[in-house]
This record gives sequence, C-alpha cells and structure tokens, in this order.
Amino acid sequence: MQPPAANQKAEDSTPASPEQSRQSQIEADTKKLLQLSAELRAEVAKTYKESLSLTVLKKAEEVEVLAKSLKILLSKEADTKH
Repeated sequence: MQPPAANQKAEDSTPASPEQSRQSQIEADTKKLLQLSAELRAEVAKTYKESLSLTVLKKAEEVEVLAKSLKILLSKEADTKH
C-alpha cells in the first residue's frame, strides 16, 4: 500500500476531465474576483468623494471583465446540465 502523499501525486498527474477543468476554472476565477473586489474596495476607501483615481478605474475594469467571463462560464455550465 502506498502512503497517502504518493497516492495523491498519482491522482494529480492524471488528466482532468472537461468538467473538472471547468470546475477548477470557476473556483480560480471566483477566488480572483473576491480578491479583486477587496482590492477595489480598499482603493475606493483611499480616494476622495469627488474623484476616482486611475487605479480605481483600472481595478473596476478588471472586476468587470472577470465577472463577465465568470458569468459566461457559469452560463455554459448551466446549459450543459439541462
């Protein structure tokens, strides 16, 4: 019998199914979206009420792009299950 660590490495080397790949991508994108949202919130807190910095605008755009791609990915996931 192999030790658990060796067994885990063997499982990691097998190619992931398309469903597992999509799930991994969704998880990674969700974590990144959470991180970007927290960074955006921190940047907004640093700005004055009357103006937004270029950093805030760029960060907001990153959040928007990632949220849209995640939405598309989740829509495809929902379509394949129906």
